Amino acid sequence: MTGLTPMKFVSIDVKGVNKLKLVCERGQNDWNDHADFADAKFTTSFLDKEDIDIRDSLE
Repeated sequence: MTGLTPMKFVSIDVKGVNKLKLVCERGQNDWNDHADFADAKFTTSFLDKEDIDIRDSLE
């Protein structure tokens, strides 16, 4: 990737992970090897849950 390359979407299963380390390794030289994780997001898919009637629990 270069500075003109559009960002890429990455999907990683992190179930059970307590720590996540984002690493940018150097390329073929010692300059201009950078990464921007500033807009990183963690999202989840919500499973369909059955509706629960709580009316009998209310006073």
